[in-house]
Amino acid sequence: MNDYFFTETLINKLGAITDEMAEYLIKSSFSTNIKERRDCSTVILDKKGLILYLAEHIPIHLGSFLNIIKSIYKIYSVKEIGKNDYFISNDVFFGGGSHLPDIVMVTPVFYKNRLLNWVGNIAHHADFVNRGHENIYQEGIIIPPLKIIKNNIFQKDIFRLIINNCQLQKERNIDVMAQISANKVGKKQLCQLYKNNSYSKLIKGFINILSSSRIKIISEIQKLKKGSYYFKEDFDSTEIDFTFEMKINIQIKQNKIIINFLDFPSQLNIGLNLTYAGLCSTVYFAIKCILDPFGLSNSGSFSPIEINAKKGSMINCIKPAAVDGRVDTCQRIVDLIFGCFSKIIPDKVIAAGNGSCNSIIFTGYDPIKKENFIYLETIGGGSGARVNKNGLDGVHVHVTNTSNLPIECLENEYPIKILCYELIDKSYGEGKYRGGKGIRRTYKIEIDDCKYQSHGSRIIIKPWGLFGGKEGNCYKIYKNNEKNIEINNNGVLMKNETITIETAGGGGYGEFKKSALY
Repeated sequence: MNDYFFTETLINKLGAITDEMAEYLIKSSFSTNIKERRDCSTVILDKKGLILYLAEHIPIHLGSFLNIIKSIYKIYSVKEIGKNDYFISNDVFFGGGSHLPDIVMVTPVFYKNRLLNWVGNIAHHADFVNRGHENIYQEGIIIPPLKIIKNNIFQKDIFRLIINNCQLQKERNIDVMAQISANKVGKKQLCQLYKNNSYSKLIKGFINILSSSRIKIISEIQKLKKGSYYFKEDFDSTEIDFTFEMKINIQIKQNKIIINFLDFPSQLNIGLNLTYAGLCSTVYFAIKCILDPFGLSNSGSFSPIEINAKKGSMINCIKPAAVDGRVDTCQRIVDLIFGCFSKIIPDKVIAAGNGSCNSIIFTGYDPIKKENFIYLETIGGGSGARVNKNGLDGVHVHVTNTSNLPIECLENEYPIKILCYELIDKSYGEGKYRGGKGIRRTYKIEIDDCKYQSHGSRIIIKPWGLFGGKEGNCYKIYKNNEKNIEINNNGVLMKNETITIETAGGGGYGEFKKSALY
């Protein structure tokens, strides 16, 4: 088998392994956020920690894998890493996780006695809520990269310390065990792959995977018109009472793209901050969508992209910045990049989408089950219209890609009823092709003293259209059908009270014509 066919076969096998790992994680987890909403990702890395294959799940999770192995090597020597070790972390400033609820699990895989690969997964544990967001220490327990399993022995004391900092210990126990099981599956399947191939052949195959991805992106960059391009728009959020201007400069060179983020504010005393790894995953996603949407997400495809952002700024924060709500920042950065690329290759980008990770969290005590509960949902909205199609209705956009929680599961698990779940007509921006429709979802609370939190962006800054397309509607939240009364994005609800979320629609593309399909 020549190098090309072996590389393609290897890619397919790695993809099959990451998919199988993900299914094990999802089907053996306990929490609705993982087993139903599939808020998790899986990956295979080489021995240095370079990403070979990232499964197509949640793009923002990419940042959690970029430096986790390098961070482990800073703590443990190669001799201290054994065949039967499993590492856990969520430290956003030292290798793992993009915010503290994202817990990373990675496992070394040995070819005989030589470390060849790492398998990994990440899962969002919907547990660290009702906390402050002025700094990272308020947001939950910080787990540095450490061995949760050492030489096949589960480290009970370490796990007890982690679990003791969680609100729903039963959920965390089962979900972490599901993460361990997923890595066991990945390790087993990789070892099976090793049996049929030599060490040197596999090393060469991994190099070819990264090289081919890099060459593909460079070839697409070379097709672009060289130059320096700018785009700007305002940023808003439920977490701040002001707006600020986001600016970007993109330079197209012969063999690389340089992304310069200009004049972003210093890191804030709220959870909208973004680590550099999180910024990288956001930029890589946006560039991949435009230049190589069907290619692999791996370290080779990222290498021709240079990213510059001021250290200590909101989008390249340093410890002890709070980061829990970082995804809203990520979503708006993708829109910013797309807006800039509309001046470079307009037929490859879409108008602004709902531009948020519209979240709603309810917490309280369930008197029937006699236990506390935490219900988290991130609600989709409208995506931006395209050069030849309408935007998609009621979907997650950009760096988030979770499923919705089905009403039947929600009402079975929590003391909450859904009174309304529908697409919002006319929430989109008109154009030759319209934007996607936003979602309206109304929750009725069936207990007293239920706390809620809701976060989102595009509350006053509408999703923009392109080339004559109109703006979409904004994100809204209201209580007890009082549509004209603004409420705080957190508070307490009593029995039979309701909360309604309306997410933003997408912007339109091109000037409106009566013949357009709506």
